[in-house]
Amino acid sequence: MSFKLIAETPNFIYNKIKLFNTSYLLRAWIEDNKEKSILYVMSDKVTGQITANDMMILYDEKEKAIKVQTFYPNLHTKPNSKGLSAACFYILLHHFAEYFNYPAGTKIWAVMTEGDKAFEKFYSKLRDFKFIEIDGDIYGEFPGLKLQQLIEIHRF
Repeated sequence: MSFKLIAETPNFIYNKIKLFNTSYLLRAWIEDNKEKSILYVMSDKVTGQITANDMMILYDEKEKAIKVQTFYPNLHTKPNSKGLSAACFYILLHHFAEYFNYPAGTKIWAVMTEGDKAFEKFYSKLRDFKFIEIDGDIYGEFPGLKLQQLIEIHRF
């Protein structure tokens, strides 16, 4: 998946997305069924090696929310990667919301495992999203900032 940035994208995330795009490629795997879900796979552009294959986003009809089922890009283990996980998160959420036509203000629900410190370490630091933690889960709203994407989609 590659993308074009639109002027309203904040400078911090704009710069991180440009850096992310020079090193990584995202692919979206979409099932042709009624469930609105996308599995994202990330690979290194130079080596082609898959660096993350467990990033799943779906729409939870019961909760009426975009549900971040799993998000482990493992970018914190790479050199010079500060801010790249935020860029990856931004790209995935915007791709998902645009693909299924979810507007700004749609609820986001990130599922946490017990004892997970992801809120303090990651979600609370995302400047372009307003997240809160309630009973161990993370909730927020999709900001609806513009990110126009050209998508490589695989159906299964």
